[in-house]
Amino acid sequence: MMKKILLGCLLWCGVTTGSMAIASDVLPYWHESPSKAQIIDFVTRVTDPTSAAFVPVSDRIAVFDNDGTLWSEQPIYGQLAFLMDRIKAQAPDHPEWQTTQPFKAVLEGDLATLKHGGTESLLPLLAATHAGMTSDAFRETVSTWLASAKHPKAVYRFLADELGTTRVQFNPAVEPKFFKESAPAKIEQSTKPMQDSPRAKPDHPLSVVTPWTVDPDDYGTFLSGVWDEWLATDFGRVHVNLFETAIAQAAGLPAQTCTQAEICGKGLAVEHDGEVFSCDNYVYPQYRIGNIKDTHLGDLAFSKAQESFGTAKRDTLPKQCRQCDYLRLCWGECPKNRIIKTRAGESGLNYLCSGLYAFYQHIGPDVVRILRHLGYLKT
Repeated sequence: MMKKILLGCLLWCGVTTGSMAIASDVLPYWHESPSKAQIIDFVTRVTDPTSAAFVPVSDRIAVFDNDGTLWSEQPIYGQLAFLMDRIKAQAPDHPEWQTTQPFKAVLEGDLATLKHGGTESLLPLLAATHAGMTSDAFRETVSTWLASAKHPKAVYRFLADELGTTRVQFNPAVEPKFFKESAPAKIEQSTKPMQDSPRAKPDHPLSVVTPWTVDPDDYGTFLSGVWDEWLATDFGRVHVNLFETAIAQAAGLPAQTCTQAEICGKGLAVEHDGEVFSCDNYVYPQYRIGNIKDTHLGDLAFSKAQESFGTAKRDTLPKQCRQCDYLRLCWGECPKNRIIKTRAGESGLNYLCSGLYAFYQHIGPDVVRILRHLGYLKT
């Protein structure tokens, strides 16, 4: 077990197995913390030949661990989703797959049969989709597949039909480049780009966000496309939290998600050492509100500091938000994403603003019809 833990940490920390020298930028996406220090200390001790804890290279076992990475694990691994899509794309050239396992299970979306076959059932699938492919060809294939993520109907139908999902939550990936140095609300105002400017997009070299961050306009297009498909085929059967909270809030009911609520502050984060922070997106020293070793968690949750954190979601909105037609459906979304300026130059606008505005504008007529049908509006 020690061997597996060791190599998991080595790969995680970026250790080069030849010289066993730890990379200079160790765990670059971790905040400085006791956990990070313990991992680095562990790797240092087990790779130092003079240490009593030293583990020879021949005794080390490589283990890849997806925990804490950007790899998708639920409902299935992204690698498996890619594999299944490739089988379906190649199926017209292989009619025999319709009656041959494990290809038949993939084509029918039969995950239970595929899972029952274990690792061995994946080998012929890998051979059929990956064998004989050059690195450049594979990169191009994967890039084309990833681009299909912008196809909302295909993504939604896969979730609803092939996986049988009845509860869906879309969490947009928004990661500021400066998140290691500063909390979202504490960054230098002069570094925030204006809405619609090139730096407010993920594909610009000087962008305020990482390249893998979702484009705000693409996000709005994606949500609008999923809404159309959901409303036409699965309204009342599949629950999409962002859609249902929009309808509820339009009816005058409370928000069902913290991101769309007027105030937040109910999602505290408790670290392994008992330290408590205002939110799991705000695990920064400035947002530490106490320690459960010293103060009851309930008292921390209702403390003045936490109350101020929650109401700041509403009280710090820029004028563009306060005057927006969709304020009561959005409330500026999550404060962690308020990293750009309005067109008038006021700070505090949400990075996703343009996409969310387009989405709410798109669903407006449908929401009115739904509210009339439910009796919240008179005809």
